Amino acid sequence: GVVNWWNTYPPDRIRGVIVSDHLLPSEVRGRRLLTRAAAPEAAPLIHPPEWTERVAAILGDKSPLTEISDPFSDRASFPDWAKPGRLSEHYRIDETLVRIALEVEARLHPDLLMLFLPGIDRISHVLWGALEERTAKGTPWTPRQREAAAEALRRYYEYTDALIGVLVERYGRDDLVMVVSDHGFEAGSALGGTTGMHTSARALRGVIFARGRRIQPPPERDPVSVNDVTPTILAWLGLPVATDMDGKVPSFLVGGAAGEVASYDTRPVERTTAAPSGAEQAIVEQLRSLGYLEAHDVP
Repeated sequence: GVVNWWNTYPPDRIRGVIVSDHLLPSEVRGRRLLTRAAAPEAAPLIHPPEWTERVAAILGDKSPLTEISDPFSDRASFPDWAKPGRLSEHYRIDETLVRIALEVEARLHPDLLMLFLPGIDRISHVLWGALEERTAKGTPWTPRQREAAAEALRRYYEYTDALIGVLVERYGRDDLVMVVSDHGFEAGSALGGTTGMHTSARALRGVIFARGRRIQPPPERDPVSVNDVTPTILAWLGLPVATDMDGKVPSFLVGGAAGEVASYDTRPVERTTAAPSGAEQAIVEQLRSLGYLEAHDVP
């Protein structure tokens, strides 16, 4: 689901919202084609259902949010295996997700808003090889295609930065804003034409940018992890951090956490009705082939 709010600690104190690409009809169709699962209705996956009509209206809004146009609109500049039409779809998906997040912020004013923008990851998996001298085996580029792909990928990073800027305009200096990537990229070879990978120690390192009240440069080098995101948010909200969490509160958050609790896993979570699709193993294999899972992570 994708517009999904829940309560945390204490139950009536914090309201959060998640917005991700799993609500989009194109993503539903893509997962069905990947896994050969039974065809679902091509409709957004939304919880609570009261937001269905509002999200449908947003999906129909085609007005631009930024001044950066689609960098993949010139289809002839890219090799067929790069599927530039699909790359353009990621451009539209990211813009739609930001538009939904803006609507959520304007109407609900949640204590915590989390937005997943998948475009950079999915486009980098296809085009990253154009940025490096070593071209991945099985993904030939002409010099012109290589130049066009590299420029388009750089432009997409600028586009994502602009979308984040549109969101950040809604927040003041005392609000916590975090931009997180769980990994980087490097040239590689997988899934035939896929050239962007993240298997080396260097490429596995991501970034965390933070701005807001109580955020200061750390006194010394303090490596952080994507696992530290949840403890950081809890601490900033004045909530205790669970001792069973993998991450910690980093030193860039002045004041640290407001105590500890054993776990948050015992609290009930409202969920949409779900049933096994029969496609779970195929999805796991795709994640493993892209480097998101090690062989021992999933049986």
